[in-house]
Amino acid sequence: MSSDVLVVDDSAAIRKILQRVLRQTGMVIDSIHEAGDGNEALELLAQHTVRLVLTDINMPNMDGLQLLAAIKESVQWRRIRW
Repeated sequence: MSSDVLVVDDSAAIRKILQRVLRQTGMVIDSIHEAGDGNEALELLAQHTVRLVLTDINMPNMDGLQLLAAIKESVQWRRIRW
């Protein structure tokens, strides 16, 4: 089963490293989306069907814990792994 992944981190370098690691795992991944904070992540979640979210905790605007709370509270996104 293939899936989309969302990587959320305010560091572009960390996002690229995580993308490389994900590709090396052998997981079947259709797309890896990137967001620089929780607000961007929510915008991407509204546009794409994502099965896995990897998020940093300490980020500007909306941190990772706030993002995970928003995902957990949403009926639409509740099935996403994090």
